[in-house]
Amino acid sequence: MSSGESTSAEAEAVNTAYLECAEDLRAFLNGVLRNPDLASEALQATWLQAVQAAGQSRSGSRRGWLFRIAWNESLRIRRRKRIDSRAMQKLAHGS
Repeated sequence: MSSGESTSAEAEAVNTAYLECAEDLRAFLNGVLRNPDLASEALQATWLQAVQAAGQSRSGSRRGWLFRIAWNESLRIRRRKRIDSRAMQKLAHGS
């Protein structure tokens, strides 16, 4: 199998794993972020990262890998939200 075929097969496997657990990922992200819009943003970013990393080797299950990406995305979004909130507070208080 050529590397192009291998990458294509891996991308298809990621796609299948994603479709099998998309609703669970959404529920997980809704629970972590407590905001459906932010959960959708994190879910989209999770999908993008999974597709981009399809050819990279990793240990563990694909499901676990997708949930790890989702968790990291939720942390990134929460961090960004905190930074945005602090910036808005500083603007509101003129500091």
